[in-house]
Amino acid sequence: MSRVSSSKVYRWALHYLRPYRKKITVLLAVTGLEIVAGLLTPWPMKFLVDHALGTSPLPQWMASLGSNRMTLLLVGCGAYLLFHLLSEFISVAHTQIQVGIGQRVIFDLRQELFAHLQNLSLRYHLSQGTGDTIYHLENDAYCVESLTLNGALPILSSAITLAAMFFVLLRIDWQVAVMSLIVVPLLLLVNRYYSERIVEQSEQVKEMESGVLNLVHEVFTSIRVVKAFGREAHEQQRFRREGATTLEARMRLTLQESFFGAMINVVTTVGTGLVLFVCGYQVLHGRITVGELLVALTYLGSVFGPLTTMSHTIGNVQASVASARRAMRTLQTSPEVTDAPNAIETASLRGEIEFRDVHFAYDESQPVLDGISFQARPGEMVALVGLTGAGKTS
Repeated sequence: MSRVSSSKVYRWALHYLRPYRKKITVLLAVTGLEIVAGLLTPWPMKFLVDHALGTSPLPQWMASLGSNRMTLLLVGCGAYLLFHLLSEFISVAHTQIQVGIGQRVIFDLRQELFAHLQNLSLRYHLSQGTGDTIYHLENDAYCVESLTLNGALPILSSAITLAAMFFVLLRIDWQVAVMSLIVVPLLLLVNRYYSERIVEQSEQVKEMESGVLNLVHEVFTSIRVVKAFGREAHEQQRFRREGATTLEARMRLTLQESFFGAMINVVTTVGTGLVLFVCGYQVLHGRITVGELLVALTYLGSVFGPLTTMSHTIGNVQASVASARRAMRTLQTSPEVTDAPNAIETASLRGEIEFRDVHFAYDESQPVLDGISFQARPGEMVALVGLTGAGKTS
């Protein structure tokens, strides 16, 4: 199978969400409320600094609150508490809905993989090993949640949040808004540089980890043979050798991921420093108030927050792309034994089995069964006798 493109991998993962359209709609609505709550959160702080504690006059639509500073202080603190509590409750609802959908799509993929793996030929399982099959069901199945609910959805949410925050910053001060986006090209370069390396290494590490699991399964399913021939030390050496190689590969991958995260943080920190300087300059020249400065800095964190989330998410899902490619490769493997086009549907069976001139081979160049014919009637006991390797099991 040729290497599957990332766009095709995402389309494949997204189709697992189709049975949960209504739940996804609710999740998107809650996500929208979460974005709105995030937009409202900084404004009570501006109200407190500029109006309750400062000397700025209230806007016309708030004139009914009066001029008593204690009243304004209580209103500001109450609004601050209300908005934060609202944000937390929405976040809890968002998490519960997302986890519920995520666990279901993981289970759906596991069921599909389990059914397909059972239908694949003995040759496939002998060549791949049971450990690889278990790794598919236990680890690779998480890819569908990681690519959709933990990948595409956070990126979409972050993009909407970024647009909303940028609009508000633009209303406060256009120079601050423009400076807040100066990091975007740098983040894109960092993403492009590390993403390709991370996905390639992730795929290699997963293959190696499934190989170690194969070794473990092989040893413990044959533990009587291992003990009978005193092979414990030999198997321990094999495990240590393969495990150490896998460990080194995992550490190299972790180092790449750590560098990726560090570069994202460095870029956003530099951007924060630049915007902080511009904001301070605007306050010194009386172009914005201290309260607006606080709102701008809060929104700045909310701008860099989505940018950082998008960058980290894009980096983190690369490992899931590797898992998805493995799962897709398995699901696209066709069973060797399938019904013939003229296969007959049987309504009921009498229990009689007849082999009539049966030919079979795992490899076309080496036939195992050549013209086998026999009958096994209900109630009879039939024994197949022959030398080792003669084809009795087949």
